[in-house]
Amino acid sequence: MRAVTVHHPPPVRAVVVLPAALLLSVAGWSVASTAAPPAAGAAPPAAGPATTAPAHDRAYWKAIVDQDFKVPEGASVRELLLELSGDLGSPDTELRDTFAYGIPAAWIDRDRRVDDATLRVLMELWMRNLTVGIGETGNESVLLRSFSALDLSLIAALDNQAPFLTPDEFGRLLDAALDYLARERDVRGYVPGTGWHHSVAHTADLLKFLGRSSKIDAAGAQRVQAAIGLKTGAATTVWIWGEDDRLAAAVMSLLRRPDVDAVSFAAFADRFAVAWQQVWENEGGIDPGRYAAARNGRNLLAALEVRLALADPFPARDPARAAVLAALKRM
Repeated sequence: MRAVTVHHPPPVRAVVVLPAALLLSVAGWSVASTAAPPAAGAAPPAAGPATTAPAHDRAYWKAIVDQDFKVPEGASVRELLLELSGDLGSPDTELRDTFAYGIPAAWIDRDRRVDDATLRVLMELWMRNLTVGIGETGNESVLLRSFSALDLSLIAALDNQAPFLTPDEFGRLLDAALDYLARERDVRGYVPGTGWHHSVAHTADLLKFLGRSSKIDAAGAQRVQAAIGLKTGAATTVWIWGEDDRLAAAVMSLLRRPDVDAVSFAAFADRFAVAWQQVWENEGGIDPGRYAAARNGRNLLAALEVRLALADPFPARDPARAAVLAALKRM
């Protein structure tokens, strides 16, 4: 039985630096949706309420954690998880990290005590949370979005081990993850007082597990790779809280797939080298935003090289490592 990690990391921008046309022409990244639309006339999927009035106090949740996440006698796992979901956006680190993430992590991932129907309700709720306040920066609305992405990673990880999502459900989860990665503008890592915000890292964790799924096809894997490239290329600040390594872990999931496209990956790595070189070609001096984006790309490749160097052999490892090293030598 695996121990539960209840802190960070888990077992798991208002101005865009480059114009969209330049990003697409230089990077060649595209993340067009390939998920099947809902069937005509289909009823919308069931979802829990956006928030649930808290019925239990801090001591109640702390007792659950202290008793190795034992479900209180007579309690409903579904109702408790829905109630906890209301604390995903809390600025209180214990309520958010230890309870609203830690307890679902134990019950969903470690103990496997959450039924499929409840998982579906939670997935719909957490996916809806990804859009609440999207585009806002500098306030605490990002916490709900970011930690909902983190909790969604529990569902994606579970589906890899004990499949329960239909292809359509998986496709909507993939779409939601990629849409959130692209639209989130608040990319702060750690904030004194309110703790981890970490939208990039948490979404990377979700993409890591989605990338391991047998339900994602080659086109879907390409969308994930492209989304990571676009997010990195649109950054306006240098990520310093481990986001590069978490994104590298997501890329590693794609490289381990039997349908990996080595040519596409080599181009993916090379685009970071191109962006780095363009920073220094600006006759008007260094643009801080473009430098930040290029630095993040360089850091991602460096983190990926470490992972590839330490990994046990797999078919794409050596070609991928050669592509990464070739790009780094140009940076």
